[in-house]
Amino acid sequence: SLDSTMSYEKIKLLHKNDFFITGKVTRIDVKNQLLRVDLGNNIEGIMPFRDATIYPIYDDGGNLSPNIFKLAGRIIRAEIVCSDNDSIILSRRLSMLKALTFLKKQTEVSFASITDFSRVSAFIDIGYGIIGRCYAKDFSNIKYENIQDIGIKKDSIISVKILAYDEE
Repeated sequence: SLDSTMSYEKIKLLHKNDFFITGKVTRIDVKNQLLRVDLGNNIEGIMPFRDATIYPIYDDGGNLSPNIFKLAGRIIRAEIVCSDNDSIILSRRLSMLKALTFLKKQTEVSFASITDFSRVSAFIDIGYGIIGRCYAKDFSNIKYENIQDIGIKKDSIISVKILAYDEE
């Protein structure tokens, strides 16, 4: 849940000390290419699309990527880029890039969350919005036609070992 004690002073302190802030994406402003983020206690931050993700913002056809629209209604963690009483500008991209640096050193993540499924794999949020993929064979020695038949559910918290990643 969002911080009901949030204040501009608290945001400035978080910004000064390079802490992350948690907020809920409440609106996607396509015209201005901004995400509106509720930080709690009626304080709103904005996040430019280019700072929302490390993933491509546009698909090959020049249309906005579905990744941007998947952020609607989600609780996110972001860094505060600018904080004054007029505007609070956030960047999720910065925290995701720091997470990739962390992944170079770390091979296990204890609290990963299952976010979605394909027929043969589960998509895993390993933190900071970085999504990985686990295949059915990674969960069980038994061959399953559909990964959900294994009994794992969306939003389950699991431990994962990172075998490989691509910085791109």
